[in-house]
Amino acid sequence: MEIREEGRAGLVYTWQACVLCGAPFGLFGEARVHEAYGEGGEPIGRVCPGCVGAGAEGLAERLRERARRLRERAGWLEGLVEEGVRFRAAG
Repeated sequence: MEIREEGRAGLVYTWQACVLCGAPFGLFGEARVHEAYGEGGEPIGRVCPGCVGAGAEGLAERLRERARRLRERAGWLEGLVEEGVRFRAAG
């Protein structure tokens, strides 16, 4: 994976989740915009300032933590499915 600076945010304000750690972040004006790219050069998504500034070891830890949270969330969602899904008509 490669992280590239793509320029400045400019006049448009964006609020989104970091593609790597999942944290919400905003970009506006002079804020630098960073994009992650896969090994094949395909864009993955925007990266937050925290991940950009974390360095290689810090970023690896942030990715491991996000993976842990995603596994936890997946287990919770699978538990909901196992409980069964019921729909109730309104009114």
